Amino acid sequence: MDNAIKDTIHNIHNSDTKMVISVTGAGFKVIDWLLSVSGASKTLLEATVPYSESSQELFLEKSNLSKSVSQNMSEDLAKKSYMRATKLRNSDSPVIGIGCTAAISTNRNRKGLNEAFITIWESNKINTVHLILDKSQNNRAEDEKKISLIILNQIAKSVNVNIKVNTNINNKDTLEELSNITFKSTIDSLINSNIQSAIRRDSSSGLIPDGKYSGVILPGSFNPLHKGHMQLKEYIIQNYDLQFAYEISISNVDKPDLDQKEILNRLNQFDPSDNVIIDKAPLFSEKSNLFPKSKFLIGYDTAERLINKKYYDDNHKKMITSLEIIENNKCSFLVAGRINKGIFSTLNDLDLPTDFESLFIQIPESQFRVDESSSFIRNRGENEL
Repeated sequence: MDNAIKDTIHNIHNSDTKMVISVTGAGFKVIDWLLSVSGASKTLLEATVPYSESSQELFLEKSNLSKSVSQNMSEDLAKKSYMRATKLRNSDSPVIGIGCTAAISTNRNRKGLNEAFITIWESNKINTVHLILDKSQNNRAEDEKKISLIILNQIAKSVNVNIKVNTNINNKDTLEELSNITFKSTIDSLINSNIQSAIRRDSSSGLIPDGKYSGVILPGSFNPLHKGHMQLKEYIIQNYDLQFAYEISISNVDKPDLDQKEILNRLNQFDPSDNVIIDKAPLFSEKSNLFPKSKFLIGYDTAERLINKKYYDDNHKKMITSLEIIENNKCSFLVAGRINKGIFSTLNDLDLPTDFESLFIQIPESQFRVDESSSFIRNRGENEL
């Protein structure tokens, strides 16, 4: 390893950014370089080589993959790497995901280009470059080194490290930028599915892309936020030694997605010290994937829907699968009673599936009861706060 490579990696390791890298076909040398320079544990969270098609399907959690050497594949690898990084980090440090897929010189007569697609996935950016190598040289070791050098340079750019490395590209090689997308804000990034969630821990720190959270979560439309929501928060603070957060999903299974203006309007209702999560996870199985080991604070009516196969396309198996995902993520539900057809109904009025009874915990009526909902207040034409 020459000094330019070593110095560049040393500067990368001294940055605040954590990363996960996934490469297939070529680009493996960059993993070795990153690990060979002291300080790798501060930067590299994980390196993965999903080499076979079955390994790629398992890593990406989907079948019928796009062409293995393509822009789509490198972006899929980078996005999955980014998502892995958000789960593996221990703090709110920035993270990036790196994906590379390539086909290079081999000892058999292979049709097609010697090429590589390399993507860097950040919370607010996606950048993909395409390298076409001079196939006449037929030098696998040299192809591997060039691709690894370009990956290293792309990482260095992402973490704002001065680039000192010569990529060894000759005049018969071609390197072009295929995409360079930058999102204007964290909310814009979320709306466009570049990130999965954002959390405001307090108003001074702004929104943290894909920030980690585990505690009690009160989901809702908060249109408007009302006293009942805040009384639920007080109940949790007094009875549980856990963090509390409000959660707004900008996607709903039976309503249009919220736009940026409406998201900000709802967010601005909360006290500056409140934890507020914004995500694109309308289903509780999806929420549990984002926030494992959390307790979701819900009303009787929501609990009733959770155990009714009608809300799962009338498919009992689909309902059970959803509850199993929630259980496997070690999540559960705190259930507040609600007025239902003129009667105050509680968890005791539901026929819970035997295997999932432990997922549901009743909030005693004596400790919390509010009979008005956001929709009731909205229809009455009032603002509760």
